[in-house]
Amino acid sequence: MALYEVTFGNGRLVDTDDIGDSVYMEALQRKLHPTTYRRLVKTAEDAVENLVQSSFGKLTWTKAGALFGHSSLEPKKHVDHLWEAVISAVGDDKNCLKTVGTLLLWTISKRKEKHWLLYREDTGEVDDVTGKPITVCTYWIDPKYKPETKGYTAADLCAKFNKNNHT
Repeated sequence: MALYEVTFGNGRLVDTDDIGDSVYMEALQRKLHPTTYRRLVKTAEDAVENLVQSSFGKLTWTKAGALFGHSSLEPKKHVDHLWEAVISAVGDDKNCLKTVGTLLLWTISKRKEKHWLLYREDTGEVDDVTGKPITVCTYWIDPKYKPETKGYTAADLCAKFNKNNHT
């Protein structure tokens, strides 16, 4: 299971636990009934699985808007339920979009494919509260991707650890 952020070319591994512990995922878990929360997770997992299966032999890519937007190929009742539940948990503002995006990010980071990549792109808009640029994420599978390494081997790290602990 691996999702690498390649926005800046370094192939940083995305930590699934950090995403799951984010304020957006915690809000869903805390504010939604457990059955509703499980349904949201299943909707996201099914959407990504259907995408991967339908893209067999072709480029697999997506964005939250493609999976859960008006043109979604998922059952309308599941997509509508996802949006209604997220809105009930976090409101109908930018937090709703961030929460759905985080749910997709978390879902993809848990996938068994080892070559999911994430690229963040500025929308040209600025968040009124934080002053930071608003970005959208694009995800795709690249089976030929090789993450960059820092050049350290396990032996190098063990030697460094032993050296630091004996001085």
